[in-house]
Amino acid sequence: ALDDDDAADDDAAPFDLLRVAHCLLILDGVELIDKAELRMLLNQLFDEARAVCVALTSRAPLCKRSVPRLAPGSGAVETVVRLGPLSLKSAARLFARQCPQLHTAADRRKFHDLMAEHPSDTSAAALRDAVSRARRARAGTLVSVRATATVLSSRERRVLAALGNGFPADIVARAFDTTRSGLERLLDLAAPTDDDAADDRAAAAAAAAGLDHLADDDTAADDSAADDRAAAA
Repeated sequence: ALDDDDAADDDAAPFDLLRVAHCLLILDGVELIDKAELRMLLNQLFDEARAVCVALTSRAPLCKRSVPRLAPGSGAVETVVRLGPLSLKSAARLFARQCPQLHTAADRRKFHDLMAEHPSDTSAAALRDAVSRARRARAGTLVSVRATATVLSSRERRVLAALGNGFPADIVARAFDTTRSGLERLLDLAAPTDDDAADDRAAAAAAAAGLDHLADDDTAADDSAADDRAAAA
């Protein structure tokens, strides 16, 4: 942390402050910064502010364009942490906060609930339960069902795609560009359909069939092991 005297010195240059700081410096969206300027900034940071850790957010790793070209002996090492897209609930919440057509907190809460937790979307819970049981049965190996790392119903996948597939920059851009009529179309898109329910029932049935298949395999394996033990005796 900065000393009080340093923090109070309004005339001090940023690097004068950073030289005596033990802190985390966050630079967001560095893919928008000129590559040469970014290299110069990182070089100066790691040369003059050795106790500062830097967290950079970018849509692409920097290792091929910045870190290897830092001054020798800087000690800089890049560690890449890949972040997945937002969940449907988080995507709907971010969209609601940024959309100019949703004026009140009540409007934003209603939008979030209709997008992420539609009261008529009963097939989603059944699908998630079936896939969850299939995963537990085979220690993380997913049987052949239509599901991603986060199990989404047919309706939820459609809504997430409309909200920018969970990518924050795309969500914010779409929210800002949404007109009143566009918002109404989005709400209509979020309503569950008979096709959604049919698709989710089929996926849940596939998961259940996978469970039956796993059970048959386990029974066959147990019978084979018993036969081996009998033969050995």
